[in-house]
Amino acid sequence: MSGVPWTVPSRLSAGLRALLAGTALVVLLAGSALPAAAGFQSWTPIGPDGAGVQQLAADPVHPGVLYAAALESGVFASRDGGATWAPASQGLEGTMVVSVAVDPTSPNRLFAATNAAPNNADLWVSTDFAATWSRTGLALPRERATLNTVVVSARDGAVYAGGSGPAGELFISRDSGATWSVSPEYFISVRELLVVPGPGHETLFTVFAGSGLARSRDGGGSWTWLTSGLPDLLQGTAQLASDATGSRLYVGVTFTASDGSVLSTTTLRSTDGGDSWQPSGPGGTPIQVAGDGTVIAGSSRSLDGGDTWSTVPTPPQPLCFTADPFAPSTLLAGIAWGGIYRSADDGASWHPRRRGVSGTYVSALAAGPHQLWAAILHGGLRRASTASRDAAIEWTTVGRGLPAEAFILGDDDDAERDFSAATHPAIAVDPQHPSQVYFAWSEIFGHGVVTVRGGVARSRDGGGSFTVLPIGTWAYFVTSKMWVDPTMAQVLYQQGVFARTGQNYCETLRSTDFGVAWSCINPPHASVDALAVVGNSPGTLYAAGRDSTDPSHALRIWRSRNRGTSWSEIQTSGLGTSSLAGFLVSDPKNPSRLYLGGYPSLYTSADRGATWRQIGSGLPSSSYTLAIDPSDTRRLYVLGVLGLFESNDSGASFAPLAEGLPLGNEVFVPSLALDPADPHRIFVGLGGAGVWAYTRP
Repeated sequence: MSGVPWTVPSRLSAGLRALLAGTALVVLLAGSALPAAAGFQSWTPIGPDGAGVQQLAADPVHPGVLYAAALESGVFASRDGGATWAPASQGLEGTMVVSVAVDPTSPNRLFAATNAAPNNADLWVSTDFAATWSRTGLALPRERATLNTVVVSARDGAVYAGGSGPAGELFISRDSGATWSVSPEYFISVRELLVVPGPGHETLFTVFAGSGLARSRDGGGSWTWLTSGLPDLLQGTAQLASDATGSRLYVGVTFTASDGSVLSTTTLRSTDGGDSWQPSGPGGTPIQVAGDGTVIAGSSRSLDGGDTWSTVPTPPQPLCFTADPFAPSTLLAGIAWGGIYRSADDGASWHPRRRGVSGTYVSALAAGPHQLWAAILHGGLRRASTASRDAAIEWTTVGRGLPAEAFILGDDDDAERDFSAATHPAIAVDPQHPSQVYFAWSEIFGHGVVTVRGGVARSRDGGGSFTVLPIGTWAYFVTSKMWVDPTMAQVLYQQGVFARTGQNYCETLRSTDFGVAWSCINPPHASVDALAVVGNSPGTLYAAGRDSTDPSHALRIWRSRNRGTSWSEIQTSGLGTSSLAGFLVSDPKNPSRLYLGGYPSLYTSADRGATWRQIGSGLPSSSYTLAIDPSDTRRLYVLGVLGLFESNDSGASFAPLAEGLPLGNEVFVPSLALDPADPHRIFVGLGGAGVWAYTRP
């Protein structure tokens, strides 16, 4: 290497230290190929890789060194041109990184902008190649403050940070982030910054909300508004790009409707430093210029500086492009929910490079014998083998035939809809025939009247391919849980909220033909919160909920001995004032024992639901789910907002099962699964942090 000497800082995580030193340490560099043994008596992330990447930055001095700002999981670093990545967030508080920039004058120094929570932004600096981070001297007001972007001057190392809030929104530091000043020009909201080289000077451009584009040729001291030939950017998202000399500037614009749907895209070009702009091509955002002058804008490419354009394939939902400064035809793309893609042929073809970019949003998790399935938001269905405790865990994308809307959360392309949001799907594995896997999903959308589309799909090859099954006349179909009857494989159950047009809601469904047709099996007048399928008592179900005719809303328990065809209410005692049930679970060896997660307490019954007593000493009040070790049913696991808790005395007392699960405000909807063939293998799926594994001795 040339330029600044490459040294490995002493204060490093083992993974990043190995990455910077060039050591081939696969265990810590590859998030999708972590040895299962790494989770022995400690929580270890095991992928799947592919977190959303908001921005990418290339080291201009050291070939192959790249950095990624991940939407949910911090900063990642690569030393091999993006082939593998390692976490590089030590010291960052808040993992929602929106921008990362390398100081070209001293590439060991980086800056990262985070929005840890709404109105809680910070700017961070690293002086050791992203090994460790600390806050800069930028003091942002906590009310209404967010950051959008940060760039560094290649001329003098000046740092420019743009955001939204009450303080002027363009901040400037000329001492590597120690002290800051506010631009004398007030900008409502700085969306984008670009530093462009030029003969004898450097030009700073900013895209700001409400008007458009401005230029400064004195480091942000004074500004010129640029309007000639530019469209109104108020309803659009604009990004800037420049060729290596600064002689050609580009603005890619994507215009959107109020619901987020794309109306149109365009790319404009300037050859006079931004004084005037002319339409160049369709393009849009994101936009970047490769080292050889090729322009990529959205799904369009120009090989002649913007004179002519052609359509090229693009990665799914790209948020940013960046050019490799040492490979003229190489581009990298940050993907909204899929990690990083790389093109070595000026965008003609793209290939995923997400190995190690952990932090995917796991929306559902299920385990079969030595198999694990994870539904990834915007990332499809993944499957991994867990047969060996010592072998690496490799994830593969499966789920051929499942619709894209099963994994999408966000705006719909229908402007008549006020909102659109996918619920978390459900995965069920047939315990008798583990190659038979079911997948249920829902999407809620509406304009005045709420509508739900969704469905159920069945796989007979372990999730490799699915057949979508009809849901019949169900007009409202929201699934939260699904089971395959453990003694009759053609029978399935669902829990959620379902309704046919003009009929009352139902919370429990049953299918007797492998998921083709579904019928409501609610107990009479019941509003069901939780359902338990008893594995060692064929045909037995329990339901917990409320009787709609009872004004007290007291929690009630029902039992069915014929798979939900008929129910009898159990006269219970001991449930106190609980009115809601979060979960209901039966002991896999003792059909008389049940566990109920009632708010705010945990209860157990040893007589088939007749009498209940409160248990759970040491357990936090908020719990998501409970699992029982089938090899020792005295051992319970309860997953809550504060972590995973373990009991070895049938729930009488609980203690945390190690620390290290990244639960908190930025991690959502955890799910818990035990390998039925090796129940000492424990897996937790987290929204925004991937899958984590723990192996008991």
